[in-house]
Parts: sequence; C-alpha cells; structure tokens
Amino acid sequence: MKILFIVPSFANGGQEKAGMILCNYLMQYHQVLAVCFESPSPTEYNYKCDIKRIILAPKNGLVARLLGLLEKVKRLKKIKQHFNPNVSISFGDPAIVANCFTGTNELKIASLRHSFKNSLMAKTAGEKIYDRLYKFSLKKADMIVPVSNEINGELKKLFNIENKLFVTNGYDFEEINYKASLPLTDNLNAFFNDKVIAHVGRFDAQKCHVELVKFFIIVKQRIPSAKLILIGGIDTARLQNKEIYEFCISYLQRNDCEIVYADKHYTEEQLLKADILITGRQTNPFQFLSKAILFVFPSLFEGFPNALMEAMACGLPVISSDCPTGPKEILLDENTNEIYGFLLPLFDYRYDLMDETVNENHELWADTIVELLYNKNKLEQLGKQSYKRVKQYTVDAVCKKWLDILSLGKN
Repeated sequence: MKILFIVPSFANGGQEKAGMILCNYLMQYHQVLAVCFESPSPTEYNYKCDIKRIILAPKNGLVARLLGLLEKVKRLKKIKQHFNPNVSISFGDPAIVANCFTGTNELKIASLRHSFKNSLMAKTAGEKIYDRLYKFSLKKADMIVPVSNEINGELKKLFNIENKLFVTNGYDFEEINYKASLPLTDNLNAFFNDKVIAHVGRFDAQKCHVELVKFFIIVKQRIPSAKLILIGGIDTARLQNKEIYEFCISYLQRNDCEIVYADKHYTEEQLLKADILITGRQTNPFQFLSKAILFVFPSLFEGFPNALMEAMACGLPVISSDCPTGPKEILLDENTNEIYGFLLPLFDYRYDLMDETVNENHELWADTIVELLYNKNKLEQLGKQSYKRVKQYTVDAVCKKWLDILSLGKN
C-alpha cells in the first residue's frame, strides 16, 4: 500500500513527533512518503521515509493566506498525482485542510491532534474563516481518527459527527530510559534537591505558565526549599508568547526567586541557591525530568499530551488540569476507577497579564503540591501508578491500531 503522510512540520511539536513514530513504523509494511510545509530545521525529528516539502513564503492578511492555501493545495495535488497513494493521512489542522481540498480519490484520513477548545477561543476574522474551512474539511474526510476518545465527544457535541475511531500516541520506553540516564552537562546536578517541581511546554497561553508561576510562589512561601524547572522554548516571533515569558520572569524575580538558565555557566553554590531553572527547548527533556520529584501540567487544552505521558514514563507523580482533552483519559480509568494522578480544575484562559492576583484555584493547586511534597509515601505510590499507566501505550501497541484502521479502510 502507498501511504502519503502530511504534517505541517517535521520539527518541534507533539504531533510532529507522533508523526515520525508512525511513519517510521508504517514503512516496515508499506511505502510511505511524508510531506511537510516548512523548510529544513535543525530541530526536525528523524523521519526515515522519503520526504517532500511544500515551502511557501509567509503570508500576512486574509486574502494572502487564502491564496497561499490554494497554492499549497495545488502543489500537494501534484505530489499525489506523481506518487499515486492509496491512502493519505493528515496530522494537524493545516494538513487536514490542504489534504481534503485536493479533490483526489484516495482514502483520506484526518487525524485530529487537539481539543476543539482552541477553536472556541477569541480569534481574528481571518482565523474564524480558517476554522470554518477546517470544519468543512472534516466533513470531507473519509475517516476521522482523533488522538483522544474525548475528541469524539466534541465532534458529536459541536458538529453532530458520530465517530468511534481514535488512536493515542505511543512511546518508546527503551529510548526514554536511555535518554533519562544521560548525565547533565556542566554542573547542573547541583540545582536539584528533593523538592523540584517540573513542567514541560513552550511558553504559550495554552500551557498556562502565568498561573503556574503564581501557584508555585504560594508553594514556595510554605516550603522555602521548593524549586521549579521550566522545560520549553520561547517562540519570540509571536508577541503574546514573548509577553508571557517576560511576565513569568518578572513575577518570579519580584517574589525573590533566583533564576538560572541551562545554557549559562554557574558555580555549584549559585545552583544550590537557585529557585528556578529555565532550560529552553530541549531535545532530551528526560535527563531533567528524571531528577525532579513531581510534574505539574496546568494546560488549558491538549490532544493527548506527550509532555504528561513522558513525565509519567520517567516515573514522576503528576498533577494535571482536567482540560480537554487527554489528561482525564490518561489519569482516570473510568472502567475500573483506578487513579494514576491528580486532576485539578482549569484556570480561566481570559487572563490579563497585568493582573497578579491569585484565587481559590491557585490555592488549591498549591495545597495539593504541598501535601504531596510533605508525603514521600504518597509521592512514591503515585510515581508507581504513573509508570504502570504509561506502559500501556507502547509504540508497537499503538501503531498496530493504525495498521488495523488501514486494513479497515482498504476493505
């Protein structure tokens, strides 16, 4: 079978990493060609199949973006005519839209990678039009395969689309364990004590860093030895993300936190005294995660969050927001009622970066963290539960589900 895999980028994100894992697995059984919409990047994942790129100059303005989409569709259709795929699989919104407008006859599979909560947030007129194109594309897809079963509930509620299929992400535990065992560079080990709280995620409104630093300061006031490690990049091209990053740094400093950065050199004494470690984007977050004691994840929405699962793969107890979609599906087995981590309420995404007040939800997050940091037995028990749960999501088990779906589509 010839499979065309389409993804916006080969670099950086969770869907891109999941796409790499799926393509590299499927090429053992089928001929796979992967297409992305970006230039080569040093942070790209290792897609081992043949690849093609559709590279267009950045477009500003609604009309220019729509013309860019038409050009992207035209070039993608040309690739299809040459490759002649039996199936096309699109990961992520831009890929789904471009794929479904090509008008070609292969089986088109749209893989939804995040909750629709993002579509309901305030947007520009252009973004709203693009969202409508996206929703129309879903109606045109032959099969929809979300990354979380909860997204099927959203499809029914928002668009009256009945869908039962879904396939989560899969994880290579041998690779994770190896990367977690690698030593940190320089003398960064000196930063870590038995009260280090970790978070992984780019600085972005979705990841809720503003609320994270607020509840961490409450924790710090109650447990002065508590520390925080923030693992994730800063997309300074987007003004909002830069403002979020700057707010977090300023807020922590004004609350007497000493901040160190993984790309700078410090003495052992400076690292011992530091409260915050900011790593920037890391190709290997596991060597940091494995040295923390607890993972927090206050996202506003997700799909099936790699960061949460990878922290669990490192044996970390986890506290997550009960956001759409993924965390509840991961941390609570509704068939057995077995619990694999804490689910706490969402924060309000309509925050004001000038507002430094804290509310009952910040206090609740801080209370939960403090209680765990004082209870080593509970931490150890939750860490074991994390690892027990995540072991169910192996690459082999997950990718075999994709093979079953491809067989179903073929028939």
